[in-house]
Amino acid sequence: MLDESMRQCRHWLTFNPGLHLSVNMTAQDLQDSYLIRNVADTLAKHGFNARQLHIEITESNMMTHSRHSRRMISQLHELGVSLSIDDFGTGFSSLAYLKQLPTQAIKIDKSFVRDIASDSSDEIIVRSVIDIAHNMGQVVIAEGIEEPECLERLLALGCDYGQGFLFSRPIPTNEVLPWLRERGELVRQAAV
Repeated sequence: MLDESMRQCRHWLTFNPGLHLSVNMTAQDLQDSYLIRNVADTLAKHGFNARQLHIEITESNMMTHSRHSRRMISQLHELGVSLSIDDFGTGFSSLAYLKQLPTQAIKIDKSFVRDIASDSSDEIIVRSVIDIAHNMGQVVIAEGIEEPECLERLLALGCDYGQGFLFSRPIPTNEVLPWLRERGELVRQAAV
């Protein structure tokens, strides 16, 4: 999957050089003894800048075989790949991961984001996560943004990036370039 994703993204980079590719990794992926070599080989094969590859790992996946997972995550970081903790806030030791792992970003789980405009508890949690993450040098991405009011609250709280149906539903690969052309300036601004 990484090979095909990188191939496609490399093509889209000709239209917008600021794009990044985000790929989810599972606990099983982190156990693959050839993972680092495969990622390095795939980057080289496609002439892909490692800094434009973001690997997302859920907290629950990090919990599985945590010592080995931490070693693999550190080696991915050494390759220059950006790493993020996905579904932040749903695991058992989120703050410990921020301290121990060489991640550059956290993705706040949609369960905290979805009702942020109407639920003061969600807003308090999201504000606190953003503050902690920024104080630790992390970029913050909010998942599950579906309503403009939600986006407005997140921007007011200082969230760096967002994803969700408000921006786009999943689209087939053959529709990505037209989508980028239509929203090119917005995408370029977000990539800065």
